[in-house]
Amino acid sequence: MLLATTALVLTALAAQATPAPEPRYPERLSAWETRAGWTLLFDGVDARAWSTKDGEPRVDDGWLVPPKDATFEWSGTLGDFELELLHRDAAENAAALASHDPLAFVARTAIGTRLRAVARANTLELWDGTLHFDPVEVHANSRVSLGPITAWIDATTKRWHVALTSSSSAAAFRSLRAREFDALPPPKPLFDGTTLTGWRAIGDARWTVEDGALVGAVGGGRQSFLASETEFADFVLDVDLKNELPGNSGIQVRSHQNAKGAVYGNQIEIDPSARAWSGGLYDEGRRGWLADLSKDPLARAAFRPGEWNHYRIECIGPHVRTWVNGTPCVDTLDPIDASGFLAFQVHSGNDTKLRWKNAELRELGASPWAPLALAVTPPENGGAPFVTNSTGRWRAAESVDDVVLRLAWTKAPTCDYRLLVRRTLAPLRGLDWADITDAASDVGWDFAFDATTQRAQGSAPWYAVFAGSRVQITPPNGERWTTNDLRAPSTGPLELRGTPGAPGPVGELVLDARRPR
Repeated sequence: MLLATTALVLTALAAQATPAPEPRYPERLSAWETRAGWTLLFDGVDARAWSTKDGEPRVDDGWLVPPKDATFEWSGTLGDFELELLHRDAAENAAALASHDPLAFVARTAIGTRLRAVARANTLELWDGTLHFDPVEVHANSRVSLGPITAWIDATTKRWHVALTSSSSAAAFRSLRAREFDALPPPKPLFDGTTLTGWRAIGDARWTVEDGALVGAVGGGRQSFLASETEFADFVLDVDLKNELPGNSGIQVRSHQNAKGAVYGNQIEIDPSARAWSGGLYDEGRRGWLADLSKDPLARAAFRPGEWNHYRIECIGPHVRTWVNGTPCVDTLDPIDASGFLAFQVHSGNDTKLRWKNAELRELGASPWAPLALAVTPPENGGAPFVTNSTGRWRAAESVDDVVLRLAWTKAPTCDYRLLVRRTLAPLRGLDWADITDAASDVGWDFAFDATTQRAQGSAPWYAVFAGSRVQITPPNGERWTTNDLRAPSTGPLELRGTPGAPGPVGELVLDARRPR
């Protein structure tokens, strides 16, 4: 097995086993998330954008902690928006409050509860995995509070103000980010409402348009798709769908077709069965399940079989996120496909019929693969790095921040090698690469690979993703090792080395990178 497993797993276990230190570096969004319109309202370090008449909020281990029973306001304003955050409180305090306040919210104590507030068309709603409160009408200059979130509209500017309320001294907030709805490009319809122009059928299902809706029904029983003639890279897709028979289906994103005509690529599941994994992420024809919903009862309850359901799918750089009827289902990283076609599936068998309507796409450009510029450090005894002597080094000529790396050996290496990534907010001072060979996650990363395993896996590439505070390694066998929300440096150089002291040819490497544009 790749030694990277050990490096990444040990890092994650160490983070869980020891108390989290005071954050040395601010929380940050990845450049892909920024491109998708998100803005941080609190970075885990600096609370000056938040104020209250009852005293200043403090920062404790990355959490924004207000005074007890205080309402504190963000200094900016927003157009119609969605707001995401983590909220925690002492369970006994929140439960007592909820007993006499119908708009109180009971948050879990340790990791917090992920909340989502939506403010649009003069209404405010609060989600905690499902819609916690029905939308409440908001009048100009009149504050409305739903749980810990308060919002109101300025009568003059017509823009929203946001505030947070602590019900006890244990209340705290983090991972605060917002997105204005008009930050995204305007949507474009995927169908003209009358024909299948721009789409091609794969398989034997019957595809028709009825009353402006696309209808896919089982034909001869083969696995079937209606695929777009255009490929898409980064996008936000909204679509309504209804199953009229109980068969499984899905929506392909960034997908492809092999030489035998079989479709492969990521699929967002439509699962009307009792398993209820609708909104999960499945890799059709390749790796299988990447993110099922087996441990997420709220997500499994979101889909309503036999009724109209709304799907939102975001594929932006390596980020893949899905929602079903407003309930978040998947938030993961998948680096393998940068672009591909969209497709609607009619699963094999004899019990599938679906309708899709209001399919709209917001395109956000592309992050194509490009060779990574490297500066060569010659081996001590001469020769070319990674060609004649493994003590040579290749080093990125510039800092590496948000990036997807793809490494493929066209000739298998004959010695072990390491990828070293140093991510820091300040220039390196007096530190050599040897200092971070086995460094902890808040200093850098060292992923080691053995040549025997690499030769056995052939020329299949492996991937390394650095996105904001998240790191993921995807080896050729398709497994994925991910660390979430590391409190770590955000940028710095990258280096690839062979094992020192092991002379001889070490293979031929192709190194590509995919970055936000």
